[in-house]
Amino acid sequence: MISRVAPPFSTRRLLLQLGRQAVRNPARLRHRVNRRNLAAWRHYRRVEARCNLCGHQGGLRYDLPDLETFRRHHIEPLRETLRCRGCHAKMRDRVLAAGLLDALARRGVRGDTIDEVADRLPADLRILDTDAHSRIARRLRAHPGFVRSLYLPGRRSGEVLDDERMLNVDLEAMPFPDGRFDIVITSEVMEHVRHVDTAHRE
Repeated sequence: MISRVAPPFSTRRLLLQLGRQAVRNPARLRHRVNRRNLAAWRHYRRVEARCNLCGHQGGLRYDLPDLETFRRHHIEPLRETLRCRGCHAKMRDRVLAAGLLDALARRGVRGDTIDEVADRLPADLRILDTDAHSRIARRLRAHPGFVRSLYLPGRRSGEVLDDERMLNVDLEAMPFPDGRFDIVITSEVMEHVRHVDTAHRE
């Protein structure tokens, strides 16, 4: 019912979330509804952009993030908002997509969006996305060289979790031979890894 009246990532859903926060934790509401956030919300409603994941052309949705929480964690507000009104990708998703599109262009696969190149990837191209449910993974999971991973402690690194290309992977001890992948994508993952330098070496 709620999803019908206020679809996810819609302005109605945002207002619903703000209303719930006003009831549950009114003291924190001022960190989202304030002059800086409202000015950004008005500004980005008028900004036209083309999403490099889905190709949607139009305004971006500014999510009125909790600026105090972002400041405390050294997160730039724009990184986690400015959602595409087509596929709901946020700025972080589009930055990753830009990097992937650049890497693919160096391999001769050129396109402006991930959707545009999804069906043209070489069969022998091997990509690992360490966020199995990322917006990029949702678009490329059908490619035979695309592997998605999660990490579930207590389960063997390399264990198949879903289909044969969704694996449990400990980034500190990856179950792949050297040079197995041409491209590795990682986002919203490294902050959960205990020994980051080890993971980067892997």
